Amino acid sequence: MKDNLEEELNECFKITVELDGHVYHAYCPNVRGIHCDGTTKEDAIYATEIACRLYLKSIARHLKPIVEERLGKG
Repeated sequence: MKDNLEEELNECFKITVELDGHVYHAYCPNVRGIHCDGTTKEDAIYATEIACRLYLKSIARHLKPIVEERLGKG
C-alpha cells in the first residue's frame, strides 16, 4: 500500500525544471502556486520538494477543522 501511495504522490507532485537565464526554475504542474528556483537544478528541486511538503501540511492543518465542523465533530 505504501508503494502505491508514494507512487501516486510522486506523480501528483512531479517536478518540472527549466533553465531560466542563470538560474533553474522548478515547479509542480499539478499544484497551483508552487514555484521555486535555485542556482543548480538540484537546489531548485530540493526547494520545490520542501514547498510541496509545507503545502500538504498546511492543507492537512487547515482542512481538518473544516471537515470536522461539517461532520458535526467540531
